[in-house]
Amino acid sequence: MKLYGSTTSPYVRRVRILCLTLERPFELVDTTTVSGQAELRQKSAVWKVPAAELDGQLILDSHVIHDELLHGERGPFRPSSSWSVQEKNRMNVLDTALDSLIQRFYLAQEGVSAEVPWMAKQLARAESALAHLEATWPPGSPVVDSFTLALATALDWIQFRDACPLSVCPRLLALTRELDQLPAFAATLPG
Repeated sequence: MKLYGSTTSPYVRRVRILCLTLERPFELVDTTTVSGQAELRQKSAVWKVPAAELDGQLILDSHVIHDELLHGERGPFRPSSSWSVQEKNRMNVLDTALDSLIQRFYLAQEGVSAEVPWMAKQLARAESALAHLEATWPPGSPVVDSFTLALATALDWIQFRDACPLSVCPRLLALTRELDQLPAFAATLPG
């Protein structure tokens, strides 16, 4: 499999961890380089990462790549088609928080002030989503599944980019620290 993306992208990292866990070989095309970006733009009309070439087919979006990698697999990682509505909603809450913070990060890189109302709204949306996930997180030891994989990669990116204060998420941060000890998580930490 050829995977287009960067080592800092939380969405690309989800796919990388899944590949390592499933022992599925992949070649990472670094889209932060001129040649990697050119190759991505030649393959994909939307230039979004991750993108993957798998079995001769271009696949866009981390969730779709995830599902294709899990075709026929059994275990804690399950294709999204088997998720409950609650699980899909929880993933949407997480992805919305992450997307809001990614937008803020890139706009700040372009000089947009955090005081701009849209920027403030994105931060408030992310904080609300993360507080909801913290409040609804079930007690006990985590199962390493598709959601905890996504959660850990999101929180690690948020910390890496200092994108949002995470003081309201002590249980989620404890989970991330625990998961980051696992080999596939530790090997893919951003930085």
